[in-house]
Amino acid sequence: MTGATGFIGWHVACRFHEHGWHVRALVRPESGRPVPDGVERITAPLREADVASACRDAELIVHMAGAVGARSAEEFSRSNVDATRDVARAARAIGARLVHMSSLGATGPGAPSDPPAENDPLRPINLYGESKRRGEEMVHQVAGLDWVIVRPTLVYGPRDRLFYPLFKLARHGLFFVAQTTAAYNVIHVEDLAKGVELAATSAPSGETFFLGHPEQVTMTTLLSRLATVFGRRFRPIAVPRFALRAAAEIGSIAGALGLRVPIDRARWKELNAEGFVCRIDKARDRLGFVAEIEQLDGFARTAAWYARNGWLKPYEK
Repeated sequence: MTGATGFIGWHVACRFHEHGWHVRALVRPESGRPVPDGVERITAPLREADVASACRDAELIVHMAGAVGARSAEEFSRSNVDATRDVARAARAIGARLVHMSSLGATGPGAPSDPPAENDPLRPINLYGESKRRGEEMVHQVAGLDWVIVRPTLVYGPRDRLFYPLFKLARHGLFFVAQTTAAYNVIHVEDLAKGVELAATSAPSGETFFLGHPEQVTMTTLLSRLATVFGRRFRPIAVPRFALRAAAEIGSIAGALGLRVPIDRARWKELNAEGFVCRIDKARDRLGFVAEIEQLDGFARTAAWYARNGWLKPYEK
């Protein structure tokens, strides 16, 4: 498994370990981040020969490592395209099945009234999405490989840092709502981990699956549920589109200097889209996968984890 030190990878590694798999985490030499208890740690760069050697007796390779916030097309390409090609070739060399984690970002925006299916054309709108699209191409091009691709929707849960700022603001009763009607499919990370395991064990070779909760939500709905979790009155603060655009421009400049920012040009393109949604019936019908954790419950679990682990100060409703 690659990416086991990350947010999603941690939960997927735990899921496989708890269900009786011997899990071996491939960690880049420069990374000092821990892996879950019970998971074997192996240091190896994501190059074909090194991955094949580290995974020589593996039945399955789950490839989740990748860049989300890279600063250039070259960085995205190295992490999400070149590394995927090498992992896929290594899987073929040792005869292991590959589960490759792509993203709904590879598909691009979709209309809530007519969400895309897995076989619809891929139309990513930023460098990240394009790199994930090209990563899928790398998998397709490895002849003789037993592969499955999964494309998660937006993911939240314990250890997540994407939604984390919204939780911090919500705890203080602050709810900034962009002037947009965009809708999203969102999934709790534990549901996603279940879907990845089902794809690994049940999916036919050569298939792609969206993994998400069927409900489509707007940011207004999402933030109102956070208000409920923290026992706050929901008083949305409207953020004009021009202000978001200006913040995105500033964020891109800051990001180029190595600073972590909540919004940049790539994020603006996502916020300005009609929505990031998808059809979830294929995973339901072919894998028996249904995301069961409702958002309000999932947010409550996530907030409790943040509080227990010092990410949020203790709170009372």
